[in-house]
Amino acid sequence: MSEIRTTATFGAVALALLLVTWATAPRLTSPAVFAERGELLFPQFRDPNAAASLEVTQFDARNAILAIPAGKSPTIAVSAIQLAAKNPVGTPIGITYRVYLAGKLIAVDQPPNPPLRFDGWITLPLKFTPAKGKSYVVTVDMNAPSGDTLSHTLTLNAT
Repeated sequence: MSEIRTTATFGAVALALLLVTWATAPRLTSPAVFAERGELLFPQFRDPNAAASLEVTQFDARNAILAIPAGKSPTIAVSAIQLAAKNPVGTPIGITYRVYLAGKLIAVDQPPNPPLRFDGWITLPLKFTPAKGKSYVVTVDMNAPSGDTLSHTLTLNAT
């Protein structure tokens, strides 16, 4: 008889825990800001497969799109926050950058190691003269004394 009582006790405890879990489980509710209100932004857009083109614009510090002045060598800031996690402010960062115009390499340089700034970025002077209206792709390969490496691809639009 003791085995039946033990089994019933375990069953009752399990049922009680199940009820407590159900009663205290978080409820998923949508914030009012996400509720559909008013008219659709693009009511004529019904079939996503019919889209002829798509343009997404967002800022990504790792692969930024920057506007630079034409006619003079630009100086840009490049994010090295991942390197800042293991390297103190002022750490010299080894850099190789390459500048491409329409897929053709037009400049490559290994400048003196710029120091890691307090905000986790580096300042990088580029040795090329951009022409107005042209778009350049710059690849930046970085390495730190800690052995960490980092690469970014930036787009520079000369205005």
